Amino acid sequence: MKVILYNKIKFIIQNILNDKKYFLDNVKLKGARLMKEVYEITTIEQAKVFSHELRMRIMRCFLQEKPKTATHIADELGMAPSKIHYHVKELVKVGLLELVDTRENSGIIEKYYLPVAKLFRVNLNKEEIDEDFVDPKISLLRNTSLEIKDSTKNFPEEKQKVMSFYIDLTIEEKEQFLAELDEVFERWAEKAKGQDSKESLLYGLVFGIYPKKGGE
Repeated sequence: MKVILYNKIKFIIQNILNDKKYFLDNVKLKGARLMKEVYEITTIEQAKVFSHELRMRIMRCFLQEKPKTATHIADELGMAPSKIHYHVKELVKVGLLELVDTRENSGIIEKYYLPVAKLFRVNLNKEEIDEDFVDPKISLLRNTSLEIKDSTKNFPEEKQKVMSFYIDLTIEEKEQFLAELDEVFERWAEKAKGQDSKESLLYGLVFGIYPKKGGE
């Protein structure tokens, strides 16, 4: 009797696990069809929302391209779900995050989100950039510098490489240069999908391009 009961419980648990895996796999497939390779941020509103320090951390939670709820993200970041819910809504409002599925769990509706693209590129017209946008850009750089500092502490054996250089380009050449960079990012992102996450490290990369006054 005990053996029969044990096997029955084991069967039920296995079915629950299989059902959960089936659901998540299907959500991932559904979401993957919605994600673009590259999304250009072209408005000040989007740029300000995207460059917020916590929202950038939220977006990085989707690097594995798996749909997540705000609660999942809160657990991953060790923060209060209510705070994450607010910032997720802000990202959804400007079209950077997208609701890809919902599921009822014990009477609660769970909402699963994915970014609209795998890679994001800020591309604002000169006349659209105002003084208010300076702070978000500084926030982005500050957040990156903190990550580099943490990386140096957590991975002392790894060499952090920071480069700065200048190059003369026409407008057309600059656009071609950015397009080629996008292709490189996409190729390596696609290659990383098949790698064993246990044997690889997650690397951060920030790239900015801007005209230098006087060409000096």
